[in-house]
Amino acid sequence: MSTSNKRSIDEIDIKDSDKDVRQVPGSSEELTDQLGDSSKRHQSLSIQDLDSTTTSATTTTVENTKVDQESISSTTINNDQKESPVSTNENNADNKLVDRDLLNTAAKQVPITSTKEEQVPTATEQQQASRKPVSTTTETPREHHQHQLVPVKEPTIFSIRPVDDVALYIADIIGQHCRTQHVEIEAKLGTFIDKDTGQRLNMGAVTETGIAVLMGFGGRLRFEANMPLKQHHHFNQMLNALVTKTRSPNYKRERIQYAHTKETDTFYPVGRRDKWRVTTDQKTGQIVPNGIIEKQRVTNIDIHVPKQPLDYRISINVEIPRTKPNVYPSFVRHKDRISYKHAGIQFDLTQVKGGDRDENDVRHELELEIMDPLLFAKEKSKLERRESSNYNELVESFVNNVRMLCRNALKMPNVVNNNK
Repeated sequence: MSTSNKRSIDEIDIKDSDKDVRQVPGSSEELTDQLGDSSKRHQSLSIQDLDSTTTSATTTTVENTKVDQESISSTTINNDQKESPVSTNENNADNKLVDRDLLNTAAKQVPITSTKEEQVPTATEQQQASRKPVSTTTETPREHHQHQLVPVKEPTIFSIRPVDDVALYIADIIGQHCRTQHVEIEAKLGTFIDKDTGQRLNMGAVTETGIAVLMGFGGRLRFEANMPLKQHHHFNQMLNALVTKTRSPNYKRERIQYAHTKETDTFYPVGRRDKWRVTTDQKTGQIVPNGIIEKQRVTNIDIHVPKQPLDYRISINVEIPRTKPNVYPSFVRHKDRISYKHAGIQFDLTQVKGGDRDENDVRHELELEIMDPLLFAKEKSKLERRESSNYNELVESFVNNVRMLCRNALKMPNVVNNNK
């Protein structure tokens, strides 16, 4: 393209731009100024027509006015639709109102014949009708994008997070016994079996629920803590992977402590129901620390989890230190145990051989034990004094660890009779 052609195009654009600026007001003040100027111009024309009293002058004025009106209306409309960029709906509404005011002012101040008066607004109304209706209110444009998640600033309107009912039920029972000396609090994973059907309990529940003695099950239920070897191996791999993860140099949280022990429990009959237990290390043959105890059952908390592969039972016992009895043992069992310690909880994966029923029996169990019940007792006392306490959080942590293991268990047959 030649320089002369380019210059002529630039000049045309500039002239058109100036024409747009003159014809399309940019603000409310410019609208008022143009309205005033138009009124003054039409008023001067009207006075001159009256002084001259010439019919030809009147006709000429009417025709000029018609041209001016059509030019203002059509140019403004075309520029609104094609050239003039309008940023808001409010500006569109202002332009529309200005066009009508200019036409109404010119029509009132300039005497014209009825025929010409009908022609001018008719053309304008057709053009105005072709335009889309514009709202006079300014609306904020809607943003069409994915909403970002807003962090929850408060757990509830009361600024506290309520403990769920099952955990609260467990916390109430543990709170009654955690002050007892030599108390043992542990949870075992397994399934509740209906003795009548030989199948897993079905009480019609759809969520985790406690099993109360008053429900009428009575002696119909038994808790089966033995799990298939495949399930036991699954948990072993899962916990080993967590140990490896926490040993990473970049790991910032509490690490998992790992230990593998092999022990032998020898049971001695004392009285009719109580059993004294002596635990020795298989490698050294020595009695382990706190290895001679009398275990007395206090209570059980039975929790049925119908949506998960496993239920769980929380047992509260008292392990009273004793001396080695001078009687013959009733039975012996050998324990191959892998222990994982984390956040005050010990996770024990145990393979047990032998027992009081069959010395060739092999069982696979998973249990979680609270390592320091006295810590729970201290926090419980604070809670009762209405002081700042972590008691409920400690119980929730214990219960949630059990829940996570239940949820991550393999779906296996409900009844376990062998190691397959």
